Amino acid sequence: MSNKANVVLIYPKIGGPFVSLRKKRPMPLGLLNASVYLVDDYEVKIFDQAMHSNWKAALTNIINSNTLIVGIHAMAGYQLLHALEVSEFVKSTCNVLIIWGGVHPSLIPETVLKERFVDYVCVGEGERTFSELVKAIQSKKDISSVKGIYYREDNKNIFTGERAVVDLNDLPELPYHLLHVSAYNVSGGTRFDKNEMKLAIETSRGCCNDCIFCYNPVFHKRKWRAQDAKRVIERIEYLVKNYHVTYLDFIDDAFFTDLGRVEKIAKLLIARKINIKWFLQGVDIHKLMQADDAYLNLLDKAGCRVMRMGAESGSARILKEMRKKSSIDEVLKINKRLRTTNIVCYYYFTIGMPGETEEDLKETVDLMLTLLADNPQARIMSAFCLTPQPGTRLLELAQKDGFSLPKSVKEWTKIDGTTIITPWFDERMKKKLNFLFFTSLFIDKKNQDIIDSAFIRFLCVLYRPIALYRTRHLNFKFPLEYAMFNSLKKKF
Repeated sequence: MSNKANVVLIYPKIGGPFVSLRKKRPMPLGLLNASVYLVDDYEVKIFDQAMHSNWKAALTNIINSNTLIVGIHAMAGYQLLHALEVSEFVKSTCNVLIIWGGVHPSLIPETVLKERFVDYVCVGEGERTFSELVKAIQSKKDISSVKGIYYREDNKNIFTGERAVVDLNDLPELPYHLLHVSAYNVSGGTRFDKNEMKLAIETSRGCCNDCIFCYNPVFHKRKWRAQDAKRVIERIEYLVKNYHVTYLDFIDDAFFTDLGRVEKIAKLLIARKINIKWFLQGVDIHKLMQADDAYLNLLDKAGCRVMRMGAESGSARILKEMRKKSSIDEVLKINKRLRTTNIVCYYYFTIGMPGETEEDLKETVDLMLTLLADNPQARIMSAFCLTPQPGTRLLELAQKDGFSLPKSVKEWTKIDGTTIITPWFDERMKKKLNFLFFTSLFIDKKNQDIIDSAFIRFLCVLYRPIALYRTRHLNFKFPLEYAMFNSLKKKF
């Protein structure tokens, strides 16, 4: 048994009726980031709540007298609720200090500190902040010297000041060995053999765009930075050698900000004969349209197989209100250009903007169906319900229209993208928007790629014609299936 002090990092369940359909879970990359400067000096343990049917017993076996700190990652929606649950349980079993981190706690640190189970909040990037805080606590040094921390003192909230961002090229490789990596081998966009191995990787941070609903303009202040192509290839070669990776999921928010960097990465993958396939999370359509067809074919040849991108709306007026740079014409063109490649295109849509009308919704539906018709490899991820996030321009608009700002973490858990909660629609319009979110989940073939259960996949195939009819005509009469969905939501 190690004599080192141990640090337990917890990834609470994401929850929700759709996540429950998958046996595998998203990789807690944020916790690996928080570990990079601790693994040499501490016994770091990562606990994924979703991996344990009896999570309380499993967690009790991990936390012991050597446990110095418990760190908890939390993002908006269901995970916040489970983060509260886990924090309360940990405090009920021992007197260990609890630190929350992640995007959402960073945006509402003073709200998080109202929870009696939380001792500190790490604000912003956690690599340096978290490790310095852990070491300061162990050595009983003055916490106020650690930049990027919120805590309570004499019934007052103390912020130690902003920390300079890290140089991504200087970061050590993530300690993937802390995870049972095979347990996170979920496809996220294409079905593959169970013997394949997929890992998540982040090579850039931030986004220069100013979409009113996004956390990025607040969290990263519209700045973008990245690892250079050489460093990215070094990391990929390391993962291939040590984990036999065959798929990589790039979770960057704005992968194509520097088209030249991506071109270098693609050419190096080919030149060094690194035979992997890769998925992209953050694809800026407006930026990608600046690349020619030779560039797209290069990405295809280098192994790119999935692009996830925000189309957001079929209404030009709504896109302007959102401050989206990409146009409807660009979305249609990039979709047609990519159909000649092996790249599957996933499009995100967002519904529920202030002043959005039924005509706007029809334009959005028309765009969805056109994308599917124009490209057999197009997929509609969903028409997500617009939800205000802390610090965003959307939240300001919502408050002016009467939206009540959540005053506790538990109130923020209701904001999950599956239900319209903003005040600018009557009940009839809210029901239409909520139902459109539901039916948009079934209008294509994506469920055949992302759901584990063969029986559930079969049910999705049966429901697809009904979902298409309801979506195309915005016909949501006799919503029996939506009532069942809501029942399932309440259960989870």
